[in-house]
Amino acid sequence: MTVPASVVDWLRRAAYAEIGSAAEALNEAAFASDREAHPEWFGTPAENLKEIYALLDTIGWSKTTPPTEAQIDLREDCWAFMRARWSSPTRTQTRRLRAARSNTLHHT
Repeated sequence: MTVPASVVDWLRRAAYAEIGSAAEALNEAAFASDREAHPEWFGTPAENLKEIYALLDTIGWSKTTPPTEAQIDLREDCWAFMRARWSSPTRTQTRRLRAARSNTLHHT
């Protein structure tokens, strides 16, 4: 499937948001008091990360100038594409990320 250049950057931003979602799920599992009894809690988020990483390997991890289209093999990248397609950073998440970056830059 060809992803138009005008959509690739949006898809990439959504993929990064999906990385955040998987990281949150791993964080919750890692700090749950009964985590040792539930190793399955780690499997799905870890698999999601692998799939999103593969999608980013395909479309590129960084923005290109000029924007370029990307070829996605839906047999390999289907679930990552679907998750990224329906995920996008909310304004609140974007503001928090900017604030965190700003705070890190000013206090390091």
